[in-house]
Amino acid sequence: MIVFINPSTNFATIYFEDKKPYTTNNVDDLKKLINNEKVLYVTEAIEAGAEEVINLYNNLLNNYQSESFQSYTQNKQYGDDLFLQYTGKGSIGINYKNDFYMFENKYDLKLIKDLPKNILVDCYEIKNGIANGVFSIVDEQEREEILQEKQQQDMKKSSVLVASNISAKDLASGKHRSAEGSAEEIFIEE
Repeated sequence: MIVFINPSTNFATIYFEDKKPYTTNNVDDLKKLINNEKVLYVTEAIEAGAEEVINLYNNLLNNYQSESFQSYTQNKQYGDDLFLQYTGKGSIGINYKNDFYMFENKYDLKLIKDLPKNILVDCYEIKNGIANGVFSIVDEQEREEILQEKQQQDMKKSSVLVASNISAKDLASGKHRSAEGSAEEIFIEE
C-alpha cells in the first residue's frame, strides 16, 4: 500500500494492490483504510517532463546493470579471464560501433577482454541479453566444462572411416583383420 500525502491540498491518496485508488482529507477514513497495514508514504515529489523521467530511469538501469556486472565479475574466483557466451540455439550476430560479432553457437565463447571496452553495458542486445539469460558471462572453469560438453557432442557425431576390404561381420563385432592377419579392436562412438 502506498499513500501520497499532498501538504498543499491536505489530501491523501491511497493506492492499494487490488483496488482503485482512494483520495480523502479525513483522518478517520485514512485510519480505517490503512488499519494496521505496512505503508509506504510519500510527502515530497518532483514534477518533471516525460523525457526527463525516461532519461532518469534509463540512467538508473544502466548504473544498476553496470554495478551488477562489476559485482558479478568481482565474485568470480577462478581467474581473470571471463567469456561471453550466447546461450540460445543456433547463431546470433551483434552489430556494435560498426563492428560485427558472430556467435556461431553456445560453444563459441568470446574473451571479454578482447571485446570493445563497455560493450557489455553500452550494447543494447548484449546488456539486455545478459539480463534475460540470452547471454551469459562464464569464467575459465565454466568455459572448460562447456568445451568438454562440446567435445562429447563432437564425439557422438564423429564417423569412422573403414577400409573397403573389411567385412560387415568384422565391423559389426568391433574387430577387423589387419594385413598381418591379427585382430585389431576398433571403437565406434554412438
